[in-house]
Amino acid sequence: MTAASRNIVGLAVILGSATALSPLSVDMYLPALPLLQNDFGVSAAAAQQTLSIFLLGMGVTQLLFGPVSDSLGRKGPMLFGMGIFVLASIGCALSAGVGQFSAFRLVQALGGAAGGVLGRAVARDHFDGPQLARLFSMIALVMGLAPVLAPLAGTAVLLVAPWRAIFWVLAALGMASFVLVWLGLRESLPPGARATLSLGEPFAAMRGMVRNRFFMGYSVAVSLSWSAMFCYIASSPFVFIVHFGLSPAQFAALFCLNALGLMASSQMNLRLLRRYTPALLLRAALIAECTVAMGLLALGLSGFGGAPAVAALLFCFVFCCGLVSPNAMALAMGPFARGAGAAAALMGLLQGLAGASTTALVGRMPGGGVVPMATVVLMAALSAFAFGVLVAGGRGGAARKVPEAA
Repeated sequence: MTAASRNIVGLAVILGSATALSPLSVDMYLPALPLLQNDFGVSAAAAQQTLSIFLLGMGVTQLLFGPVSDSLGRKGPMLFGMGIFVLASIGCALSAGVGQFSAFRLVQALGGAAGGVLGRAVARDHFDGPQLARLFSMIALVMGLAPVLAPLAGTAVLLVAPWRAIFWVLAALGMASFVLVWLGLRESLPPGARATLSLGEPFAAMRGMVRNRFFMGYSVAVSLSWSAMFCYIASSPFVFIVHFGLSPAQFAALFCLNALGLMASSQMNLRLLRRYTPALLLRAALIAECTVAMGLLALGLSGFGGAPAVAALLFCFVFCCGLVSPNAMALAMGPFARGAGAAAALMGLLQGLAGASTTALVGRMPGGGVVPMATVVLMAALSAFAFGVLVAGGRGGAARKVPEAA
């Protein structure tokens, strides 16, 4: 392995661990959602709402961390956010009711957002084009360990301790990531490349990004694709544990299998990028997502195949998400070498809003079982295709280089 390869692998490990804090905060407590519902005496929809609050907070806060990092650098704001994450995780563990718990989940999201938005900005500071897509794929590969290990870790904690102990574990993981970034990450934005510390400048740049149909098309596409996966994440404990009657351990094993699909698709994307453009891979993955989502709804309506069939199609859907994400993010952020923090923040806001909307919507859908989840997943997949292919302009639009202030 060359020195350059070792450097990109090391960077992927550090950024992947920082970015993984938010997914860990979602996935580790999934097996405990029914327990949390009973402990606080609330409905299933109210329990799911704690996830929607987290996603909304994670999205909105990135509007602060991204622009600030364009002025102050990446490392300091990232460490500050991780410190907030650790303290908020402790607050979640000590919460006396669902209202207090939701408030601390919101603050936890504020801290967890730093790793995601600044990780994307650091990646863009170093690379662009296919290399950026490769780095995002490697980060996704590292992040894939989070959904593999998190449900198992959450289930293991539940075997020996109350559900609140999960958040003590999250606090410890946040502190470990803090130390890794502190010791291993070098500042990627030198003082000479930083913007003036002004709220007006980055938000003016964001207005230009909003008017850029390529940036918005790809950003909304990846946001809707991930929101469909968050819909699955929020619904899966109630679909598989309550509806299909799986045990928490069986559910954790199933969730891990899907997470392995995400890791496998990220690894495949690295190989495919040697032969195909990110735009072509994105188009194929979005079409596949829509096809799988249609099949999932058909299974839900017919009841055919039961839990194994539903799990198989969810595996395929998650696999497609692993192809959509790195390619869409690279296409969206490629033209914005300057202001990468603002671009990453706006993309993160869109992801948070989309995720919060779909998880809130699925909790209010009529009916039960697989159909509410499958309906929202299909709506999100079709919308992602519309933005990623039709709005962004397909292969012709994808290849076009646009001005940063467009």
